[in-house]
Order: sequence, then C-alpha cells, then structure tokens
Amino acid sequence: MASAAANFAPAVDRNEVHRSAKALEQINTLFHDYCHATSVTATVQKKLAKALKEASNVKGTHPTAANMFSAAATIFEGVGEVQSKFAKLCEREYEGLSSELKKWFKKMNKEDRQHDELVYSLQAKLKSTTQGYEKKMKGRFMESTAASDHSQYINTLNNLTAELSQAREIYSESLSSKHIRILLITGGTVGR
Repeated sequence: MASAAANFAPAVDRNEVHRSAKALEQINTLFHDYCHATSVTATVQKKLAKALKEASNVKGTHPTAANMFSAAATIFEGVGEVQSKFAKLCEREYEGLSSELKKWFKKMNKEDRQHDELVYSLQAKLKSTTQGYEKKMKGRFMESTAASDHSQYINTLNNLTAELSQAREIYSESLSSKHIRILLITGGTVGR
C-alpha cells in the first residue's frame, strides 16, 4: 500500500490535507457509530429469535402460528449470528483505523510544527540578512567594497531562498505521500 502512495503523490495544499483530515475524523466517528449499531442490531435479532422460540413453545399457541414463530426464530437466530460476526469484524477494523488515524494526526501535527519552525527560522535569517546589508550599505554606494558586499548579499539571499523552497517542496511531498497512504488505509477499512 505504501508503494501505491509513493507512486502517486501529487503536491497537495496543506489546508486541503487538514480539511481531508477532518473528513477522515468524521468518517472514523461515523464508522464507530455504524459498528455500534451493527452490534446492537445483532443483539436485538438474537433477543427476537429467543422471544419467537418462547412464543412458539407456549401452550395454547395455534400450531400454524407456532410453526411461523419457530421458522422466524430460526431465521433471526441465523441472521443474528452473521450480524454478530460482522459486528466483531467491524469493531476490529474500526480499532485498527482509529489507531492509524491517531498516529497520523500526531505525526502530521509534529511535522507541521517542525516545518513551521524551519520556515520561520529561514525567513528570520532572510530578514536579518537584508537588514544587516541595508545597515552596512547606508551611504556606501560608491565604495569599492560595495560591489563585493552586494554580491555576497545576493548569494546569501539566493542560498536561503533555495533552502526555503526546498524545505517547502520536501514537506509538501512528504505530506502528500502520507496523506494518500492514510486515505488508502481508510478506504480499505470501510471498503471491507
């Protein structure tokens, strides 16, 4: 599954990933509700089967009605067993999905924070470099060292800008591939 995510990882907007994360969180919550409803349905079906059996065994029940109750009890008992197994499967799938989403949310928040700190740091370096250059160059436009200082300033700006662009690109690629991975996990879970 990870290789499928690596093969198709278009750059995605950070805000879109966060919107998607909220949607995945809602899917997870509703999937939990679905699992609970499935479990409750299985329990009700088993109780109904038991009540139908008891009704069919009561003295004074017409034989035709008793046969209908007994047949219905058998059907509800069988459906209840299948529903119960399905509910257990749903619950296991939910627990696995919930665990994966929690890990992904935690990791995404940590990586967001690290990326924001890196971008802030690089932007601060750009700002301090510019301020330092402007302070140094006030009134020195005609001096012989002004050209070399300007060249050094431009090189520093280019390096910092390239570093900032690379950090953003790496972050975007990483976020995209991890986002696709969690989408595939979620889709696989609810699709089973």
